[in-house]
Amino acid sequence: MRIQISSGQGPAECELAAELFYRQLQKEIGDIRMVHCVRGSKAKGFSSVIFETEEDMSSLEGSILWVCKSPYRPKHKRKNWYIRIKKVIMRERPYREEKRYPSAGMPADIFFIYYPFLR
Repeated sequence: MRIQISSGQGPAECELAAELFYRQLQKEIGDIRMVHCVRGSKAKGFSSVIFETEEDMSSLEGSILWVCKSPYRPKHKRKNWYIRIKKVIMRERPYREEKRYPSAGMPADIFFIYYPFLR
């Protein structure tokens, strides 16, 4: 199962919350393998991280509240930072079938091409 943790458009504190949540999952679950990450605007934090695990983590899907004081803005009153947890569904590339239809009144080497995609 692939899972994405995202700070969305949140401030640097949300990016920090995304990294701290990921690190906490690593401690608790153990068999987490990072697939991709996008670093946040500050030295610590993820804007987004995608990881794989054999555990069923679908119960975590949704918004997560991380409560901590801001290390970047010490006098800031806000302590609630939100991140998003989402299951990533891997899909195969759509099958592409090329059908050629000769066009009326055109030279024989000119075709209209139709690409139906499977859904």
